[in-house]
Amino acid sequence: MTKALPNVEQQFFRDDLFEFSQSVSAGLVHQLKFHKNFNAQVKARLIYSALNEYFLFCFYSSLTYKDSFSVFFSSDLLFAQFPFSSEQTKQNIGIYTNKSRIFGGISYAF
Repeated sequence: MTKALPNVEQQFFRDDLFEFSQSVSAGLVHQLKFHKNFNAQVKARLIYSALNEYFLFCFYSSLTYKDSFSVFFSSDLLFAQFPFSSEQTKQNIGIYTNKSRIFGGISYAF
């Protein structure tokens, strides 16, 4: 992390940024079945915290084979304003250090 973003201060969840009292939330869950062995799932939620005045966008998607093997992508992104922009995201990384994340992976259930 320090080599990729040398000017970003590494901090862990401080204060009460993720307390969701006085918040408004809207979400979407959708599942597609392509074939009897393949399905895809998408979940998205946008939360606005009126107390702390920020937006949190949560996203999860996966492609699953035979309910066992999955490839997934997930993100939690914080924004100070709506609509979102890439320039704003760069500015917000410094403000909300270690609070925005993007990751993916592979999972297998026995």
